[in-house]
Amino acid sequence: MSDLTFNRRLRLYLIGFAIGLPIMWGLMRHKNVMPLPSEIITEQVLANPIQYSKHARCRMECRNITEDEILAVLKMGDVNYSKSEVQAKPCKKYAFEGKTTDGQELRIIVGKCEDVNTIITAIDLGAEHECACE
Repeated sequence: MSDLTFNRRLRLYLIGFAIGLPIMWGLMRHKNVMPLPSEIITEQVLANPIQYSKHARCRMECRNITEDEILAVLKMGDVNYSKSEVQAKPCKKYAFEGKTTDGQELRIIVGKCEDVNTIITAIDLGAEHECACE
């Protein structure tokens, strides 16, 4: 007798699942997916012209980091909010972290202003470099 009850419950469950699945699919397929906050920041940084501070140029030269590697980290890297200063004035500072094509782990600090973004510094997270930069 309990098998009959179990079979009936199973059948009702499967019927409900078969009805509910297409309904949920129909409701969810038109839902807009919101980008992540780091994706929004990346888009905003790449939308404006990028300039390099003297300090960043010195660090890049000392650590053998190219502009292409900087752009690759900005495009493919992640924003490290614990190292960022999002309340800084006049420009917010964001720390992008990622790997270059040759495996170098970098942290790029970007000053995000209204009309231009400035690369403030480039840090090699995998090695110490003695740079004579101010």
